[in-house]
Amino acid sequence: MTKVKGATRICHAWDDSPYFDVTDLTGIPSHIVTYVNQAKLGAKLDLKFNEYASMLKEELDKRQMGGNMTMELIHQSITGPLKEQLETITNAVQLLREGVPGHPGVAQNAAAEFWTWDVDEKTVPRLLPEDFVLNPAISPLQIWQQWHHGLTMPDRKEIGALKDIPPKDCPRKQHRTYLRMRKFCKALDSAANLSASESAETLALVYHSMTSTFTDLGILLATTTAVGRKRTRNENGWNYIAHKYELRLSLQKKAADANLTFDEMEKRENEKQREKETRKRARRRELRRVVAVEGEDSNHTIGAQSRHQRGRTPALANFTGQIVGAATRLLT
Repeated sequence: MTKVKGATRICHAWDDSPYFDVTDLTGIPSHIVTYVNQAKLGAKLDLKFNEYASMLKEELDKRQMGGNMTMELIHQSITGPLKEQLETITNAVQLLREGVPGHPGVAQNAAAEFWTWDVDEKTVPRLLPEDFVLNPAISPLQIWQQWHHGLTMPDRKEIGALKDIPPKDCPRKQHRTYLRMRKFCKALDSAANLSASESAETLALVYHSMTSTFTDLGILLATTTAVGRKRTRNENGWNYIAHKYELRLSLQKKAADANLTFDEMEKRENEKQREKETRKRARRRELRRVVAVEGEDSNHTIGAQSRHQRGRTPALANFTGQIVGAATRLLT
């Protein structure tokens, strides 16, 4: 027996792992392995039970009688997460307003704070000042650069990238023009396949290289009119060109609804416009004729007045002539 005991040797530490395989063990009876496994599992269950009991006790301690939440639980479940979200939004807005070098879509000259409007006796923060005005006479390239990089107003107010400012922050008197600008600049972005803000120099290069493409798409106008006349400074401004682009989109929709080509619909609309102008000129000629006739009748009446009233006739005639002249100027 002593020789047998000396010959018996455990090859590995069989009780170091949570589960055991009897077939891999030598010299250890299987019932001993089973007892050890049961003891290990029992200890593990006791540990998990104590953990769950502790968690339940902590959760119940955070609540009041009747299940109402304590201030600690309210802060943990509601106010804490809400505060974190508000801080994230605040940081994002601050980043947008101040500008960060290299950050796409943010102007480097963005203002550091909001402007406030007085609306219904309340102070309302806005991303644009209440006296904000878009210059309608600047070129399409300039308004496109302001769309991506912002602008500086004549009174030195610095505005961030207009693409990041929603229409609700635009003053009411500029709201329609602002919407037109957004539609126009989005069309340029889409045609140029731009998704992020490029530098002002890159925008200029893209604009000049794609001018013919923009013109073919109807976003820009040709440098001369259909009769070969050079366009005026006002007709080269972005607002005039964007307005024509809006009309083109409207005509395209009408043409599709009427099952006509764009050229056919444009010809029809031009004929309607010419007829409208003809009727307007005819009404103006008729009004001028009526005013002239009434002026002559008034002069005859003044000339037929009695002798003792003739002293006032020149002044009255002069006054009547002034009225007729003013009415004629208004009608022309």
